[in-house]
Amino acid sequence: MPAPQGRVYTWKDGDRTLRAFLQADLVVTAAGVVSAQAPPVAKVGDAVIVRVAGASREAGGHPVFRSPSGALMTLPGGVLLVLDRNWGRAETAAFFARNEIAMDRVSPLGALPNGFTIDTEPGFASLDLANALAERSGVLLSSPNWWREHETK
Repeated sequence: MPAPQGRVYTWKDGDRTLRAFLQADLVVTAAGVVSAQAPPVAKVGDAVIVRVAGASREAGGHPVFRSPSGALMTLPGGVLLVLDRNWGRAETAAFFARNEIAMDRVSPLGALPNGFTIDTEPGFASLDLANALAERSGVLLSSPNWWREHETK
């Protein structure tokens, strides 16, 4: 498979910086919006990935990326966040308040101590928030909630 090409977007995964390549010819859209001229490339939950001419941040639908291995990736919304494990409730609440994140957007991330999911709109909103939070003191992990195409072997 040829190496993915397109504008590179990055995010932090702990101490690592990861990257994905924007696929300018693909967008995620609601299944009912697909036209005969745009047959689905892949299904993503209740949405589909379709090929379009000249997709961009301003185009309809949400962006589609490729991983360095070539798998399709999309941003269905949300940020996965892990804060300092020594912080108590007051410190985590203060963190969300300082970063203007309403508590009704925050949910515990399973049994992970100080792990949370933050609701965001699909698309670049989750990538932008994850990158902004990754630079804050006390953040151990801040990653967009990626959907990744599964490769069968």
